[in-house]
Amino acid sequence: MRLRQKLLIVSTSWWNRLVDRWFAGRLVEVQVIKPPYWRYPFTCDLRWDTTAETWSVGIVPGWCESPTGDPSPTVSTLARLCPRAAQRLEIKDPEEKIEARLDEDPRLLIPAELWRAEGTDAVAVAGDGLRPLPTEIASRGVLAPVTLRETETGLVQQISGLASQRAEAALARAVEIFVEHGREVASLGVLAGATGAEVDFEVNFLPPSPAGPRIGLRRSWPETVEQRERWLSRGLAAVADEGIDRARIATLWVTSPRGEPEGSVPDQRWRPFSQQYLQRNLAYEVTGPDVRSVEPFRLVFVGRELAGGAAGGIIDSLAGDIQSRADELDARLAGTRTSGEFVGI
Repeated sequence: MRLRQKLLIVSTSWWNRLVDRWFAGRLVEVQVIKPPYWRYPFTCDLRWDTTAETWSVGIVPGWCESPTGDPSPTVSTLARLCPRAAQRLEIKDPEEKIEARLDEDPRLLIPAELWRAEGTDAVAVAGDGLRPLPTEIASRGVLAPVTLRETETGLVQQISGLASQRAEAALARAVEIFVEHGREVASLGVLAGATGAEVDFEVNFLPPSPAGPRIGLRRSWPETVEQRERWLSRGLAAVADEGIDRARIATLWVTSPRGEPEGSVPDQRWRPFSQQYLQRNLAYEVTGPDVRSVEPFRLVFVGRELAGGAAGGIIDSLAGDIQSRADELDARLAGTRTSGEFVGI
């Protein structure tokens, strides 16, 4: 018995499309790029430190290319929190302060007083940069803060939820972690011998501080500093420029169990959460003219008698006047301005 074999007949156009699809989906070449192990984006890891009985943060090392040298940011911490750096520096005392690099896996203690209240037991002012809680924090039972709203009759409290609900809600605390980099800036100084209402200024150039990328913690972002306090603490240098640029890495959160009393300090029972902002490695870039010579100049403060002629007294006397002369001072420093920024790479 002889069987007939059926033939599948297809058109030329159908066959050509099939071949085209096969070639289009074929893997032609694979290239694996493996960077050094520390070149990863910034990632924060919150843990409870049983020795110091406070929270600590570690950062999976980020990379910040810098014109000043080593692109691995540094952090000031205790020797016991970074054994690799302690070994490199030959430090024996575990409680000694050291400067560690991020590629040495340091941890940084978060002082209890640095945490700020957010949500349930916090007070916010309506229209003053009020932001909603992150979804993760709200899902843990943290309620919106008490909001103060200004009306024609005075301040009014706006409270979300019943009193019983707020008593059983969770609390939240937050702190900011950032990377900063200094750059050279022009600074105003007072020349000795000024009398009456005439003051002679000179322009100095301050070196970058910090000179490379550095990690720090702060209570809020941006941190507000009274201008007068800054003038008095740094003389007249801040009239020109602070000379430090910062990029926020993350907001570090901890949330309490439900029903925690208002005003409680975070302990090991609280749950951590890191709200990341930097998802890529960074480079720090400085732009602006490089003016090296600015002649001393004189400003006249009409109607203001300055104390004694000594630089210290002059600085204190000028603090109230200096803001009104900001434009004139800025004009004198025109051409010395630099600016820096962090960019993702």
